[in-house]
Amino acid sequence: MSVAIAVAGREVFRGAVGFADLEQRVAATATTRLRIGSVSKTITAVIAARMHARGQLELDSPIARYLPELPTALRGITCEQLARHTSGVRHYDFGNLAEANNTRTYQDLLETLPLFQDSPLLFAPGAGEAYSSFGYNLLGMALQRAANRPFLELVANEARDLGLRDTLGDHPLAVIERRARFYTRYEGQLINTIWRDSSDFYPSGGLLTTPRDLVALALAAFESEKLAPARPLFTSSGALASGERVDRSVGFDIERDASDAIVRYAKGGETNGALALLTYAPARRVAIAAVSNYNVWPAKRLAFDRLARDELPALASELAA
Repeated sequence: MSVAIAVAGREVFRGAVGFADLEQRVAATATTRLRIGSVSKTITAVIAARMHARGQLELDSPIARYLPELPTALRGITCEQLARHTSGVRHYDFGNLAEANNTRTYQDLLETLPLFQDSPLLFAPGAGEAYSSFGYNLLGMALQRAANRPFLELVANEARDLGLRDTLGDHPLAVIERRARFYTRYEGQLINTIWRDSSDFYPSGGLLTTPRDLVALALAAFESEKLAPARPLFTSSGALASGERVDRSVGFDIERDASDAIVRYAKGGETNGALALLTYAPARRVAIAAVSNYNVWPAKRLAFDRLARDELPALASELAA
């Protein structure tokens, strides 16, 4: 497991325990590159917000502006609806192993459109809320079309500009320096995780990074001058067409206390061989990222969540004292 913590804009802790490669007894370090599952969506969302602030992407325009080849049902969806999970695009069918656990290598993100483009929308765009990885993959397609470069090249350029040194695609065939091996605890036994090709879902779940980079991303989103023009997208709730509040910003879930005050912005992720959580508590200016190179099946993350959500914030308070 690897962790990074920042308080008031300054990193106060970075470290790792356990193994990056259990079979070869290679210890994990703070620079071991790890899968982050759906925390990839936050990286995609930050890229979208930056492009919008630069005038490269219209978040509230129909996505057909960038993808005119889309079927009629998808053409009126906006990029912001995709980013806030209010588009009506469906999520994976986890009963379909081939869909939820892709083993095909796609050369271009646009090749994955047939996986979901003909599925009926769950509701009219903006009329409801439903979590969707396919929605974020569609957002990634719009980003690469607007930027006129492949999605992973776009990620590399944006990561470099934000000072993210270890963020890139989990390409199935590439030799990637410091990439961990990945494991699953299955019915109490640790096994090599089921092989998955990430080329179908880079924008929604297929990126590699480190907790250091994730904390740097949170600080950029919520505190840096560089992203100040885009900050309202990260901090504000969305709304349905009915006016009902949706406690998702662009890239983050919004967690509130009993008085309705925002406690923290968070994004969790899970994929084959990985659990991840990124949080930012605005009142204390605490950013925490925790990532492991294992997951548990059947799905359980009690120990990971207890550490990431409860014990690490307590550690942050001690370090800031």
